[in-house]
Amino acid sequence: MRKTLTFLLSLLVGFSFAANHQVSVGSNFFSPSSLSINVGDTVTWSNTGGFHNVDGRTSTYASNPASFYSGSASSASWTFSHQFTVAGTYNYECTPHAGLGMTGTVTVTAST
Repeated sequence: MRKTLTFLLSLLVGFSFAANHQVSVGSNFFSPSSLSINVGDTVTWSNTGGFHNVDGRTSTYASNPASFYSGSASSASWTFSHQFTVAGTYNYECTPHAGLGMTGTVTVTAST
């Protein structure tokens, strides 16, 4: 019983410190374009205008530890969230505007 209680308490403490980071997606920009977060944190991208998406798939960026993808680009008002569970550096882009420099980076570190 005591081990189960300790395990549940450690899970509760671990989840209570996870943060949600916001990224605005607009006219050929991600703001902020670079984030440093902890394992377990979530990033939420919100399209504030324009035809955009978020593409961090390993087929696009082979060095990403894991894939994330909002789907095809859309001009609708949308949000996309991804929880990062593996430490490492993640690159991503807006598929239609990558050639214009619409890219970003999320650096995920193991929490202490």
